[in-house]
Amino acid sequence: MTSSTTVRTIGLLLPTLLKADLVGWRNTGWAGVTRTTAELLSYWFEEERDGANFHPCQQQAIETIIYCHEILGIANPYQLYQEFSPNNPRVAEAAQSTVLRNELEAIAFPKYCLKMATGSGKTWVLNALLVWHYFNALNGELLRDGEGQPRPTPLGFTKRFLIVTPGKEVQKRIIYSIENDLKNLPLFVPPGARWRDRFHFELYTPSDFRENLTLTDDAFLVVTNWQQFRFAKDNPSLWETFLGEREEIPKAEIIADLLTQYPDLCILNDEAHHVHATRRPNRDTGRDEELVWRRFMTFLHDRQIEQHLEGQRVFQQIDFSATPFYGSGDSKDYFPHIIYDYDLAQASADLLVKQLFLEQRQGYNLEALDFRAEREPTTGKRRGKILGLSPGQKIMLEIGKEKLEQLTEEFKAKGIDRKPVMLVLAEETEVADLVGDYFNTLANRDGDYYDSDRTVVYHSNLKTADYEAAANKLNDIDNDRLPLQVVVSVLSVREGFDRTNICVIVMLRASEADLLLEQIVGRGLRLMFPAYKSEYDQIQDLKEEARQQLLNREAPSNAFDCLFLVEHPKFKDFYENYLRAQGYAIASGDSSTKKATGDLMPVDAQSDRLDKYDIKWPVQIYDDIPMPKLHEIDVMKLGHYMVPFETQKSMPIKTMITDVHVETDTKAKTWELENDYFDYFYFLQRVARAVTQSKKTTHLSGLCTEITGLVDEYVTRRLFTKEIDFTEPDNYRVLQNQQVINFVSDQIRTAITKATDDLLYHPSATWRSLSDVPRLLMRFKNMVITPRCIYPYQAVQSEKGGFERQVMTKLLIPSPEVLAFAKLDRKHELAIAYRDDRGIQRKYEPDFIVKTASKMFILETKGDHLMTQSDTALKAQAAVAWCKSASRVTPPLGIDQPQEWEYILLKQSVFNANEGASFNALLPLMRQEVVMLVAGLYGELGLEV
Repeated sequence: MTSSTTVRTIGLLLPTLLKADLVGWRNTGWAGVTRTTAELLSYWFEEERDGANFHPCQQQAIETIIYCHEILGIANPYQLYQEFSPNNPRVAEAAQSTVLRNELEAIAFPKYCLKMATGSGKTWVLNALLVWHYFNALNGELLRDGEGQPRPTPLGFTKRFLIVTPGKEVQKRIIYSIENDLKNLPLFVPPGARWRDRFHFELYTPSDFRENLTLTDDAFLVVTNWQQFRFAKDNPSLWETFLGEREEIPKAEIIADLLTQYPDLCILNDEAHHVHATRRPNRDTGRDEELVWRRFMTFLHDRQIEQHLEGQRVFQQIDFSATPFYGSGDSKDYFPHIIYDYDLAQASADLLVKQLFLEQRQGYNLEALDFRAEREPTTGKRRGKILGLSPGQKIMLEIGKEKLEQLTEEFKAKGIDRKPVMLVLAEETEVADLVGDYFNTLANRDGDYYDSDRTVVYHSNLKTADYEAAANKLNDIDNDRLPLQVVVSVLSVREGFDRTNICVIVMLRASEADLLLEQIVGRGLRLMFPAYKSEYDQIQDLKEEARQQLLNREAPSNAFDCLFLVEHPKFKDFYENYLRAQGYAIASGDSSTKKATGDLMPVDAQSDRLDKYDIKWPVQIYDDIPMPKLHEIDVMKLGHYMVPFETQKSMPIKTMITDVHVETDTKAKTWELENDYFDYFYFLQRVARAVTQSKKTTHLSGLCTEITGLVDEYVTRRLFTKEIDFTEPDNYRVLQNQQVINFVSDQIRTAITKATDDLLYHPSATWRSLSDVPRLLMRFKNMVITPRCIYPYQAVQSEKGGFERQVMTKLLIPSPEVLAFAKLDRKHELAIAYRDDRGIQRKYEPDFIVKTASKMFILETKGDHLMTQSDTALKAQAAVAWCKSASRVTPPLGIDQPQEWEYILLKQSVFNANEGASFNALLPLMRQEVVMLVAGLYGELGLEV
């Protein structure tokens, strides 16, 4: 007989099995997906773009959902167990478990859970899946099985979404991401008319729900909290009463009525562990009942079935959670519908969250002091009233305060414009209030008191006005310009409260009971210095170094993206033993002697060097085309239509379409194309658009109004050799003929082209310069003194940067012909677009920019082992083309540098064999490398680029 404990371990088996399948599927190029999905996957994960990109864990989460939905065609969560049962005895055993079957068999729609660590980017995965559904639905894509047959309902796509959150903090984060990231970041929706221009939806929030609300018939996003799903006749459960999660006005019926007007819906459930739980007792009946969420989902699905035909329905639920389990510790019971697992230990190893360090100080004798607040004596079973903070708690607060002020001071000294924040977590609201009062009496190292501007206390027992003010104050945590640096809260304030600037957490316990790690550190895990921001490039290897030190159980040599935990020594074993056994890198000790910024140094461009050593380069190179004077075009000199107006008017009005069988050339039938929206103004717009969409006339798109007027004058006065009023329906129908449209477009285009022929074209560009980046951050060990550069120092790569160092110290600096140079940083944004061997557009960032008396050079340095890589030649080809274009552009007035640009490449073996040679001496060899690389792309002919 299958044990019920089987379900406890099966929750994370499916993600392992799916992960293996996913690798093979990805290697096929995501075979079997819809055309829309294929284009999105390629855009998201193959094309390079500036700024933020998806992390591998986010990519795998997105792919897993798509694989289950489009490839496996999973219609319900129990089907996943059936899918893997034949080849896996453990899954087969679990599939027969009564507990599992009772849990899953009642769910008659696709339901998945993504387990992703706090800080790993669940919200961006949610955004991507929303885009995936939306465009597949918009494009009318159908899910088909391996035989090409449509899959049954409720499988499919939708552009209608219900996003569920546990409370206001998560809700604010989701709405912000929708209104900012989803709408503005190029990461999610490709640009252009087929994508971004068609991405529109109506957003509804909880305050919108009322009995007379009408949802749009088009795409919509409903964002609400799950407490609104209570039915009017329900009483709150003991659990909800205890947590204070009772919704004042139950709205389940209102929401269900609104959402089931439509046959398609996708539910995206953030922080899903709030709404999944075992049955709980009803305080009136004593019977175990399902939580509001499960009952509402069943009601919503059943209502959709009642109101819509089977073949039209789409219903899917996707849960997101860092902690999708019941229980704690070794008694965790994972949700059985988890299909992807990315835990906190792996996120820490991938540097997607902050690293953990247990801050302990010598000389405080903290072990002998109580970690709990001082209380009156206990009377019977009733605990005594809290009198004040204990000496042990005050010492812990002092340790946290010292660390906070060290980070603040050292960040400021190095010009790092980020504000560290300390979070104090108490288990009791009374203690939280005492901590706030205590901090109001303390001052920082600058003598500024931790008053209400610098400290906020936030918990649910505050008065309404105070609670709202405190909730608004939380928005100041990540605002580096505002003074708030200490946040005092309680453990029950959880999801959505996390911010990037939290660097120190002080834990004030009330008992020795076990606490979930996520409850303690989850609020401070988000990165302060993410890798995708170019200004933090030099910080990334410092973070790697700190992690390695933690693995060696040493204090980190810097504090970048470290989370310092202050706990009573009594709980040291929990962190060092239990967490280390779970795969976390954690160490303990006194980090106050370590510099928060390690050996990071700010290097500023020197103002006295700018005139002589600043270098500019063109970006967005274009032909500065003078606009023709359209009002000077004489329409009476243009050609006229050869068919008289009366004859044309007697011809068939509608466009005739003939169906022809391709293989036999047999004409099947002829039918009329309906075009009820056609009128004269539509005609004018259509011709103007046709004229400006030509490759040679795209620069005229800003003159659409003038071109429309020109078309109007020509058609009215000249087209049929007499003046005709085409606003009359009987007349404008003549213009519906495609031959007429083409004739008018050609006449107008030819006239504009002729008017432009005599105008001069001047290549122009916008320009960037080294001095646009006034400050660089670099590690001391990577710095090289650079005398002929606006920066007194330049940085080489931490790893394999020896060749770059040699090029600067032994070639560029000693060569007098090099008048100025710079090692390019990602912040300089000199990026050259190229396409890799799969045709995917990418960005190439060269190593050096060099100025001589006669020419500007883009210099690339390469190890010999990299010369045979396909992208080396493709980058060279693109760089040669870029230099040709850049050489056409005259530098701006006042810029003393040559106009001509050239791309050169220095191979390490060539440099080593000619050590001591000057820049000019090596120039022929560097040119030869480029010629050979580019010629190799075109075979022996070496066709010109």
